[in-house]
Amino acid sequence: MTKLTYRGTNYTYSPAQPSPTVISVPLIYRGVRYQPTHQVAPALSYTLKYRGVAYQVGSNVQPAAKVAPSQTNVANVHQQNLLNNVQHRIEVAQARGDDRLLALLVAEREQLAV
Repeated sequence: MTKLTYRGTNYTYSPAQPSPTVISVPLIYRGVRYQPTHQVAPALSYTLKYRGVAYQVGSNVQPAAKVAPSQTNVANVHQQNLLNNVQHRIEVAQARGDDRLLALLVAEREQLAV
């Protein structure tokens, strides 16, 4: 505990000290097993506040809930990606002047568009 004064106001400050947790993990180095005598587990998480907004940082912070995309949306995006890929390949085949490949790619695009 520390006694501090700020603009004439006295107060005591006692910083929070995380209690170290001893964990036992068997280790192997060059084929030899050993047990460390003093190993301190890192702090798992901290709750911090910035400009009045509280947030957590650390290794055990729960991630935000993920929204699973719908099957129809995934299928539509996949279909559009395939069509975009074929369209790009068609443009490259036209630039190269490869008529045989161009005919195959146009047929592939027609099959994907169905």
